[in-house]
Amino acid sequence: MEAAAIGLFTALILSLVWHLGRALAAWQTLVPSLLFGYLSSGVVHWFCDNFFEEDSPLIGPLFIHSFREHHRDPEGMTHHGFLELTGNSCLAMIPALAAALWWRDSLGAFSKATVVFLCLALFATNQLHKWAQARTAPAVVLTLQRWRIILPPAHHRRHHENGYSGAYCITNGWMSLSLDYLLGRR
Repeated sequence: MEAAAIGLFTALILSLVWHLGRALAAWQTLVPSLLFGYLSSGVVHWFCDNFFEEDSPLIGPLFIHSFREHHRDPEGMTHHGFLELTGNSCLAMIPALAAALWWRDSLGAFSKATVVFLCLALFATNQLHKWAQARTAPAVVLTLQRWRIILPPAHHRRHHENGYSGAYCITNGWMSLSLDYLLGRR
């Protein structure tokens, strides 16, 4: 199922990129949508952590269970392979990508590009999260963590130390402070 979800995700996102065409190359579309999509990934984690449970119909067993499993065993995800890490995320994004393709003529370039970049950030999130939990990571990853382009381990520890009620942004950590402030947790 995970491999099929990744395959369908890839086909849908490539199709949406194809429909964007030259608009994606225009910096006026590219930069804001890239930033908005990348920054918004933390909101998805916050939403799922706060509004769903493992027994929530459909979404609980498919998606929320892995969140709670990670809370019970933070290093457990470091033992999962690529398919297991990314398959469920891809499955969750398929409806959004399909809707964006369905209504592609109604959406502007910024909206379509934001969907692309948000989905790409969410696709990478579990791998970035895994590296933030891992005892070792590739040198390039360590550099990106040090530059805070992707989630550094010290930042992610705040999520676990605060009873999973803050520091939600597991892609890069950039939105954690804002979300924590808005939620009155800082």
